[in-house]
Amino acid sequence: MCKIDQNILPDDAEFKGYQDVVVQEILIKTDNVEYKKEIYYSPSQKKDLYGEITARD
Repeated sequence: MCKIDQNILPDDAEFKGYQDVVVQEILIKTDNVEYKKEIYYSPSQKKDLYGEITARD
């Protein structure tokens, strides 16, 4: 609750209730995950073959 400093109110001020205010925030954070992928080399194809990263839940 956000209160008003009573010392700044004029003498004739009357309490009328509350005002609801919603403050939304966007949180940006990192979520680093290290994967260890298998690596194979094919001499016949002359290239490296890498394991696939599967989707996370």
